[in-house]
Amino acid sequence: MSRVSKILRGAVVAASLASLGGCALVDVASEPAPRFFMLTPPALQSKAPTMPVQLSVQEFTTSAALETSRIVYQPSENEIKYYAGARWADQTPAMIRQLMIETLERSGGFAAVLGEGSPAQADYALTGDIRRFAAMPAAGSEKRVEVELLARLIEKDTGRIVGTKLFSETVTSPDGRMDNVVGAYNAALGNVLSKLSGWTAATLKAAKPVG
Repeated sequence: MSRVSKILRGAVVAASLASLGGCALVDVASEPAPRFFMLTPPALQSKAPTMPVQLSVQEFTTSAALETSRIVYQPSENEIKYYAGARWADQTPAMIRQLMIETLERSGGFAAVLGEGSPAQADYALTGDIRRFAAMPAAGSEKRVEVELLARLIEKDTGRIVGTKLFSETVTSPDGRMDNVVGAYNAALGNVLSKLSGWTAATLKAAKPVG
C-alpha cells in the first residue's frame, strides 16, 4: 500500500470515528433528564421535654443495591430493579440520615442533634441498618412501599448499646405513577421516623442521660 493510500485510509477511519462520536453525543443529549424527588420529615404531634443530651446521628448501613440515588422497585423477593427516569435528590442513606436529623431536631427532645463528623462532643450515637426501602407489587395496579430500619443507640464514652429496635411500615400507592409511589415512600418513611424519634427520647430518658 502506497504512502498516499495509507494517509487516505487513515483519514476515512478518523472521519468514521468522529461521525460515530457525534451520533453518541446526539443520543445522550436527546435522552430526557431524570426527575428528581425529595422526601420530607414528618409533622410530629407533640414535642418531648428537652433532655441535656447531645445526640450524633450516623449514616445507617445498607446493601449495595441501596447505595444509590435510584428509586428501588422490587418485583419479587429475589429481584431488584430501579424506576427509569426517576432519582432521589441524594443517595438513599444520606437522604434518610438528613431526614432523621430534622425529625429529631423538630421533636425538641434533645439539647443538640449532630450530623456525622461534627466537631461537637456527642453523648450518644444513633446508628443502625436500612433493612428495606423499596416499592413492590400489590393487588391490581397498586404498589406497596416497605420501609424497615433497625436502630441502635450507643453511649459514646463506653460503647455500651443502650437500646435496639426494629421499625417497619408499609404504605400502599393506588397505582404505579411516580408521584403516587413517591408519596407512599414519604408516608412510610415519615411514620417510621416519627416512631423512631419517640423511642429515642424514651430510651435515653430511661438510660439516665448525662448532665
